[in-house]
Amino acid sequence: MFASQNLLRDPPFSRLDLISCRNLLIYLDPEAQKRVMALFHFALQEGGRLFLGNAETIGRHENLFDTVSKKWRIYRRLGPTRHDIVEFSAARHPCSIEA
Repeated sequence: MFASQNLLRDPPFSRLDLISCRNLLIYLDPEAQKRVMALFHFALQEGGRLFLGNAETIGRHENLFDTVSKKWRIYRRLGPTRHDIVEFSAARHPCSIEA
């Protein structure tokens, strides 16, 4: 299944086997990159794979991902789901009513 996803606004998918994120992270500031990497860890099932672009790495997130192939930028999710590192935005439903 393929679907469009706004990584910084939409709720994340979960229990995915693979996330292919090719050449997106290089356009984000460091804080947004940190948030996206936490969301990728949340979205992948344990042992799931993350496939990044040629100019991208997991950066300082070695505690979340293990390198499967440095050449091809493939990483494996490590450990259990970490709810403490994920910030879920308070996305408002288009029909929500403000009090």
